Amino acid sequence: MDTTTKPSSPRAAAQQPVDGAPRPPAPAVRAGLIPLPTPAQVEGAVPRGRQDPFAALPRPPKPAATPPAMAASAGSGAAPGAAPSLSLRGVLAVGGQLQALVSTATGSGAVCLGSRGRCLAEAEPLLPAGWTVQAIDLRRGCLTYSVGGKAQPPVCMT
Repeated sequence: MDTTTKPSSPRAAAQQPVDGAPRPPAPAVRAGLIPLPTPAQVEGAVPRGRQDPFAALPRPPKPAATPPAMAASAGSGAAPGAAPSLSLRGVLAVGGQLQALVSTATGSGAVCLGSRGRCLAEAEPLLPAGWTVQAIDLRRGCLTYSVGGKAQPPVCMT
C-alpha cells in the first residue's frame, strides 16, 4: 500500500521539492504592479568613474583659433592676481565655523574665512595666492572676498 500523498494539482506538484522539505511559494505578481529591479540591475544601470561627484562637469575644449572681433570683445585675459570665475554652490556652519562651497576653474570644495579661504581640515587651499575670504553670510547665501587687498563684489547663490 502506498502511504505517500500525491499533490492534488499540477501547481502544488511544482511547489513540492524533490528532497521533501517545504519550499516557500514563488512570489506572485499582482495585477497592475510592476516588480522592482534587483540590486544588481540598479548597480549595473549607474555609470561609474567620477572620482569627485561634486566637482564641476568637464568643460568642452575651447576652439583653437578665435576670430579677431571676438578676441577684442572678450578682453585680453585676466590681469595678474585677478581671480578666475568663482561660483558659490552653498553656505553652511560646521562646528561653529562658517564655510562656503565653491567651484573655480581649479576645482571645487569648501572655503573658510581668511587667507586663500583655507579651512583647517583642507590640505590644499582652493583659492589662489592673494585672495582672502572676508565674510560668509548664511542668511543671504553670499560670500565676500578680496583679491590683492581690493574688495570684490559679493558672490551669492543663484
